[in-house]
Amino acid sequence: MNIEPFTIDHYRAMMGDENLSAACLNLVSGPAFALTEGGIVLAIGGIRVQGIGQAWALLAPGAAEKRAKTVLRTARTVIDQSIAQERLYRVYAEATVDKPAWFKHLGFVQSEKLYVR
Repeated sequence: MNIEPFTIDHYRAMMGDENLSAACLNLVSGPAFALTEGGIVLAIGGIRVQGIGQAWALLAPGAAEKRAKTVLRTARTVIDQSIAQERLYRVYAEATVDKPAWFKHLGFVQSEKLYVR
C-alpha cells in the first residue's frame, strides 16, 4: 500500500472525467492523499481547510471494501496529521452513505447528518 499526494489523475482513475471541478477544488483546498496498491487507486481523501476542516473521501468500488481496515487506519492517520498540520480546532464531514461505524472509527461524533470531530 502506498500513500501519495492526491492528483487529478488519482481522481480520473476512479471517476473518469465526471465532475473534475470537485477534484480541482479538493486539490487546492488543503491536504489530500491517495491510497494506492499496485497502481490501483483504492481511495482518495483529504481535508478542505476554510477556517475549519471539511473532510472528504471517495472509495473505489469493490477494491477498498476488500481492504477496509487498511483504508480506515490510513484515513484516521491522515486526518490526525492534517488536523495537526493545519492547526484545526474542528473537522466535519457530511455523510452521503449510512456508515456510522466508519465515521465513529475515524473519531467523528454524529450530529444529525453531519459528523464532527
